[in-house]
Amino acid sequence: AQRMCEGEERWYACKTQGERKQAFAEYLTQSGKREQERAKREAREKRENWIGMLKEVKELNSDSRYGEWQGKLAKDKRFNLIAEVSERERVFVEYIDELGKIAERSERLKLEQAQKDFSTYLETLPMIDRQSTWEGTLGFIRKIKDERASLLLPYESPTDRELSHDQFRKHIAKLQATHERSNRDKQLVEREDMTEVLQGMFAKGGVGLQTRWREFVDLAGEDKKVRLVLEQGESVAKNVFEEFIDNRLLKYQRGKNELVDWIVAKKSVTGVEALGLISGLEGYDDLVAIFEGDDQARRDFCNPDFCIAKIFFEECKSAEVVVRGRSLSPVPNR
Repeated sequence: AQRMCEGEERWYACKTQGERKQAFAEYLTQSGKREQERAKREAREKRENWIGMLKEVKELNSDSRYGEWQGKLAKDKRFNLIAEVSERERVFVEYIDELGKIAERSERLKLEQAQKDFSTYLETLPMIDRQSTWEGTLGFIRKIKDERASLLLPYESPTDRELSHDQFRKHIAKLQATHERSNRDKQLVEREDMTEVLQGMFAKGGVGLQTRWREFVDLAGEDKKVRLVLEQGESVAKNVFEEFIDNRLLKYQRGKNELVDWIVAKKSVTGVEALGLISGLEGYDDLVAIFEGDDQARRDFCNPDFCIAKIFFEECKSAEVVVRGRSLSPVPNR
């Protein structure tokens, strides 16, 4: 290469022999890459043209063998685009495998659609419910000679009958799930209705924070809304009751703490003095009068649905009151 290029002026663009060698090596590398890419491109085009030839043969299917078709394919001028015999057979086998995958995918989609259509058909039969049996349904379909069923998903052969049976089981499972969901929703509404009964009784004083489960049953056990929840199970109804009482207890504990804080801030007294002030009042109306001029406090503490002030007034009349976790003995205000 050096002897061929020494008479060329551009040969001396590289000043040293080392630079020329490096440039020559890089040229060979790039030239080799270009040649490889060209060869790959040509091979890819020949392969695509060869596969194009196969696609034109509509009789080919997933069971076709290269040996059976070699002679017929050789009549096409594109056959020799791939020179190696082994490569031709490999491309042929890959193409046949892909045909098989396409056929399987098509059959699977057809079966899935048939199953969906059969399920839709089952939904049109008024006699099917979540307690229906396959034997009874199949007998009914045969009895009425409904051709739609056999057209959608044949059920006479053992394999097809099993597919139909499986789709039937899925349909029944869906009906069962719908029924259970509907039943759960119904029971949830019934429990909410029982909670409304408790709220009404609590507001009227029929149920209090100290009321026990058995006492409530004696009071309201015959109420229609309570009875419906009792039919779900006594433990279910008891949980509804206890959850209601627990929520009211938590709300009361928080509310009475806030009430004491309000009195402490309003009257500039200590917590113990606030309790003494309340316990020294003659009646509940006297406590309500303390909120005069503060409508928000009156709404918060004297709500008729849950009157924290009234419950707290009655508690302060006892010997001991618990505020923010501390037991305090109210000292009457002097």
